[in-house]
Amino acid sequence: QQKPFQMENLVISLESAIQKKNILLENKRLQQELIEKNRYLQGLHDSAQAILMKYAPLNLPKFSCCDAAYIYKSCDRVGGDMLDVFESGDYLFFYVFDVCSHGILAAVNTIIIKAHFCKLKNYHSGMDIQSSLKNDFQDLNLEMCKNTPSGVFATVFAGCIEKKTNRLYYISAGHIDQYLIHDNTLYPLSSTGTIMGSFENAYYDVHQHQLSDGDKLLLFTDGFPDTWERKSSCGNQSFAALLESIKAEPVDKMIEHINCEVLKASDEAPDDDLTILALAVKPHETL
Repeated sequence: QQKPFQMENLVISLESAIQKKNILLENKRLQQELIEKNRYLQGLHDSAQAILMKYAPLNLPKFSCCDAAYIYKSCDRVGGDMLDVFESGDYLFFYVFDVCSHGILAAVNTIIIKAHFCKLKNYHSGMDIQSSLKNDFQDLNLEMCKNTPSGVFATVFAGCIEKKTNRLYYISAGHIDQYLIHDNTLYPLSSTGTIMGSFENAYYDVHQHQLSDGDKLLLFTDGFPDTWERKSSCGNQSFAALLESIKAEPVDKMIEHINCEVLKASDEAPDDDLTILALAVKPHETL
């Protein structure tokens, strides 16, 4: 026997079916929006990574006064690390820096800083190196203060070695300690001023050291020590102790050793850029 037909039940069933269909359509629309947003973000990521890799040095030339080696690895989030080393006239110039941002914003600020350091190529014998470095840092700081969003800043370590005298000049704008290896002893090179891009009246001092044949400079951003220190929280050695253990190695072997140990500490997946530059002063008779 056929059950009695009730219009109310039919209306309710139809409304329920329509509602379910609308939910399915809305979910499909949201999923498509998510796919498009992910494609857009991936495009920004890929563009930022391409920009940074374009401006990173590919192969270092042979320098007359120093042996040099570097490692530059951008993590998945694409940070704002950069480095370079080059000869111009009587000097060997170098810099490493880290922009406190990620993605396109980090890439744009990286270009601003790197373009500014092109000024170093105009340095020449007879000019006041200390005043020139100080003025260039203050100019760069003002440019970043005026042209970057609030909260975006950079830490920078830059300087030069006078090839004839092995005199080292450097400025460190809020950068973590870098290291000089002299007479088989590790010496920290501390910050000489505040971070770059936050305070218009910032002041940067120039420090200098007399280098000797065989002295080494280890310059890096915070990705290496931060990743390593997270491992050492379990009771292992500090990053400075790691450097101490390999300070006698040639610069290329030294940075490979550091990179290998830090990658192992992060299970081959560091969450920050890994950037390091090592320089070793050649004996003068080989210049």
